[in-house]
Amino acid sequence: YVLINTNGNGTWISGGGTYEEGTTCMVSARSGDFDGWYDETDGGMTFVTSSRNYHFTVTRNRLLFAKYK
Repeated sequence: YVLINTNGNGTWISGGGTYEEGTTCMVSARSGDFDGWYDETDGGMTFVTSSRNYHFTVTRNRLLFAKYK
């Protein structure tokens, strides 16, 4: 699974869902003052990219967080 969340009010994000391992996923953040995508883990959040469109190969369950300034 790829779950996505955001701290932005009135923002638009897409791309979460169920993916087979080894397939490509793209998540998108399209509005507001976007800061970046973060990967949430047990140890906190790790910065991934500042690109609004993030493509990656699914290798595990992920919780991605779209952070807005």
